[in-house]
Amino acid sequence: MRGLLKLSLVALVVLSMSARSVEQSERSVGLSIQCRADQQRWLTLVRSSSSMKHSTGLPPLGVVRQWQEEMEACEQIDRQGRFDYYAADSELEAELLSRAENFLERHDLLKQFIEEDEAGGR
Repeated sequence: MRGLLKLSLVALVVLSMSARSVEQSERSVGLSIQCRADQQRWLTLVRSSSSMKHSTGLPPLGVVRQWQEEMEACEQIDRQGRFDYYAADSELEAELLSRAENFLERHDLLKQFIEEDEAGGR
């Protein structure tokens, strides 16, 4: 009787662990699918807006930073697509730098920035 009880408990634990493993696997697949969809959408948006003078087709800076954070997380979730996520993250970073440079130009600060940088003011 005790042996049957132990066997039943072991089977219950194994089944519980298997169910969690399947659930985690399904969640990981769902996250990977979401990561790939976001990567394709955002990379397309960034590349299409970079051909314009100003990035009017993209959301505010804070949202672009959130996209970057998600792409960095996706590199860990979906290792097979990590180079695609890195490419998207890099394009998003270029967008942020472009906006910063445009800001400096609009406010006549680029020359000052360059002079200070050349003088070692980093």
